[in-house]
Amino acid sequence: MMRTIVYISNAVKLLDEKRLNELFHYVRQINYSKNITGILLYNEGTFIQILEGEQQFLNPLFESIKQDKRHNNITKMLDRSIGERLFNKYRTRFSTVYNYWPLDDIETFLKEKKTEVSHSQTILALLRPFLNKQTAQINAASG
Repeated sequence: MMRTIVYISNAVKLLDEKRLNELFHYVRQINYSKNITGILLYNEGTFIQILEGEQQFLNPLFESIKQDKRHNNITKMLDRSIGERLFNKYRTRFSTVYNYWPLDDIETFLKEKKTEVSHSQTILALLRPFLNKQTAQINAASG
């Protein structure tokens, strides 16, 4: 069964670009190996991640995410079955970006998918605070 999980958490300490690169590289490797798609955003100590995949891989991945000592206050915002992946064809599934242009790209992508993928509007609503370029200093791993 295909599921999506969205969670938000706080970094234990602010991450510099080197640490973010290391984290994003690790996230891409793990998610790719488990056929997990989604997006990970980081903004001034706050993470939000959308994960999509088969339940048999997604549930253990989320359990390991909860054990990761780099963040705390992990709050699951969404956990539901999905008919299809939203991020399956977005970029390279988990690519790393470090500037503002991806925010417009992500928002446009989600808006275009609203008629194709049933949960795209829910995901857009959850990401909206992170997509505000006036307040966001975003680092993102997307996929």
